[in-house]
Amino acid sequence: MGAPRVEDCYTPLGYAVGGVLEHCRDVAVSSATVWQRHYGFLATRIGQEWVEREPALQAVDRLCPIAQMGILQMPDHSVYQWHRDQHRQACINMLLSVEHNSHTMFVEEVGTQSMQCIELSYEPGRFYLFNNQMPHSVVNLSGNRYLLSLEFDKPFTYGQLRKQAFAAGLVVPVA
Repeated sequence: MGAPRVEDCYTPLGYAVGGVLEHCRDVAVSSATVWQRHYGFLATRIGQEWVEREPALQAVDRLCPIAQMGILQMPDHSVYQWHRDQHRQACINMLLSVEHNSHTMFVEEVGTQSMQCIELSYEPGRFYLFNNQMPHSVVNLSGNRYLLSLEFDKPFTYGQLRKQAFAAGLVVPVA
């Protein structure tokens, strides 16, 4: 079995990111931030008011209402094992970390000794539509890694969301 196709795993959104990026970066490093355990990560919520302030989030919310947003923190020198998310089909992610050595990878199937993978090389400050049902893993080799991730009111599949995002002109085709 070969490597998965990029378009089946992730799609970058074409919208420029505004103030939510710096806000989230500030929250991530603030000593006042309260972190809670969330599916193997540490997480903190970001207020829904950012949906109204951020044009990219407004556009996404019109397609699929956003239920909640939060920053996920992954500690230095840690691995999040191969998995499919149980609680969501697709999401929107944005890497907040700039100086990092982390790798997000996708495979077709897990369980063999050797697998072909592809990597999502996040461009910091860009939103990505992410397929949570394609087996994926994250390896973080330096410093805490911070990622903004959002969940939808209803469980939209990646394929449904991607099709709607293309129709609405929200995505950048992946090379």
